[in-house]
Amino acid sequence: MASGTTDPAINAYMNACKAFQEVDITRLEELTHLSDFPCGTDG
Repeated sequence: MASGTTDPAINAYMNACKAFQEVDITRLEELTHLSDFPCGTDG
């Protein structure tokens, strides 16, 4: 996968993976507020 991709879904996934790897609880909590998944509409 090329770095610097502009696909928002891939960027969101990579941000979440990085937060998990760094055990960044604050960032993980922030990410949960960016989407209504799993309770909303899943694109």
